[in-house]
Amino acid sequence: MGAHRRGYTVRMHLRPLRLETADVSAAESLLRGSLVGVESLEFGPDLSLDISGVRGDDFSVMRLTHSSVARLITGPPGNLHVLEVLRGSARLGVRGVETTLRPGQVIAIDSGSRVRLASDRLSVGIVTLSRDLLAAAADEPSATISFPDHSPLSADWPEQWRGAVRRLNREVLGRSEARGEPRVVADLVSALAVSALAGFAHELQDRHREPGPSAVRRATAFIDQNADQPMTVAEIARAAHTSVRALQQAFARHHDSSPTAYLRQVRLERAHRELLQADPDDGVTVAEVAARWGFAQPGRFAAHYREAYGRLPSDSLRAQPM
Repeated sequence: MGAHRRGYTVRMHLRPLRLETADVSAAESLLRGSLVGVESLEFGPDLSLDISGVRGDDFSVMRLTHSSVARLITGPPGNLHVLEVLRGSARLGVRGVETTLRPGQVIAIDSGSRVRLASDRLSVGIVTLSRDLLAAAADEPSATISFPDHSPLSADWPEQWRGAVRRLNREVLGRSEARGEPRVVADLVSALAVSALAGFAHELQDRHREPGPSAVRRATAFIDQNADQPMTVAEIARAAHTSVRALQQAFARHHDSSPTAYLRQVRLERAHRELLQADPDDGVTVAEVAARWGFAQPGRFAAHYREAYGRLPSDSLRAQPM
């Protein structure tokens, strides 16, 4: 199945990734197929490997834990792998410089740049994004996108990335048969691609030009992945790498809307979904859900909700799923 996000189709023939094995050849085979761009992968003796996640045509998200020595070398075709070290440590070699990675660090590995990674007893989260997906998110030819440094550009970026990954995991892995709603999953995958570009693609940060669809796409992706957090228009503009005035003009031109209107729409959709899924017998209230999605005044929330859905939020809360 596929789902559109502002002109691009995220190809989502989702397949669960699940393997628990001590078989070195089985482990290497699965990872070579899942981590496109891996040129060489070797595990040492006494292997215990546990992999869980999901894979689409454009991306994969997995958690990998192993108890042996592992060595990995990347090569063409240049997909991007974003790794978060969860437990243990690893040694990363890029252009002759070796860095020790420790828990909590988030790094990018461009598989076209000949990176070496060695680890021993490691648990790591890995998100792989295809070059086509990144190019569509950047609204640029793939050849113009580069990731010259494995470290993120800002200190607060990793926490934003973790939030985006958690939301995707909840939508996909939190459902039976690893199948989330296609449009929602497509939005979350595209948001991951935009976030990766914001974290590591230096040349896109430095480019000065009239804001266009790509600036709007970066802004909407930032809103999508942080809708449950307080944010200002200035923060949205920074995430889109443009000024507040330019972003407002770009939204008016390409969306006939504004950044704040889009933020309200996303929050209303999330609140609507939560109200429909909630059980009032568990003590869930409309005010609690409204506050969680940034609506401090229940009366104003109810007015916006009724305009959007033709009913009061309390009616949705009382409605039981069929």
